[in-house]
Amino acid sequence: MVIVMNELVDQTQDNSSLKMIENTLSIRELSQRMLSKIEPKTFAKAKDGRQQRKSAETRICILEATVDCLVEKGYAALSIRDIIDRANVSRGAMHHHFANKAKLVAAVIEYTFYKRMEKFLCDYIKIRAIESDFTRAATEVHWKNVQSREYSAYLELAVAARTNKALNDSFLPMAKRYDQVWCEEMHKTFPEWQGSIENFNRANDFAIVVHMGMLLNAPILGNEQRMKNIHEILHKAIIQLFTDITSD
Repeated sequence: MVIVMNELVDQTQDNSSLKMIENTLSIRELSQRMLSKIEPKTFAKAKDGRQQRKSAETRICILEATVDCLVEKGYAALSIRDIIDRANVSRGAMHHHFANKAKLVAAVIEYTFYKRMEKFLCDYIKIRAIESDFTRAATEVHWKNVQSREYSAYLELAVAARTNKALNDSFLPMAKRYDQVWCEEMHKTFPEWQGSIENFNRANDFAIVVHMGMLLNAPILGNEQRMKNIHEILHKAIIQLFTDITSD
């Protein structure tokens, strides 16, 4: 995130846009606050020593391997053996960090939600600094995020949680926490929508469900133009909600 901000400051200085820098820095601070609210317990803390940080790195390696296995094979075929092999850790190390599969799955749920938000906010900070059509650009960033590996892992967990009570007991509270943080904080990164938070939330909810539907139905639609048409309808609907604010 810091590297991204340095690049943006260079770009905006070249364009002589100090106001743009101020807005971007404000969004960066808000983004960091949002991420801190859903930071996984498996992450290293600022006060941690060298050994604790090394342990945290191993946990992240295991979680990354778990995300890959979810994306490639789905939740039903999720195997501890496959994860161990992909993460290149011993079975003893795996059990040291995650005593059983349930604890690993609970940790990967937290990790997946965090990485989803982190990826979106990182991309969003970039476009806020350089794009004038912020609504279209943000919509496209969200669609890009929906097509990421992190979202694919989230989708695998969400579908499996529908019929797996143990999984749902871990998944649903984290999903609600993510939604709560998103709804409470995200509108603050769109100062243009401050006239109606209610309309912003409607636009946000509409984009979320449309993009999920587009992703799930892409193989069926099978036509790039049909996908573009749906995306254009989404954009027009969001613009109309924004116009309702500015015309009041």
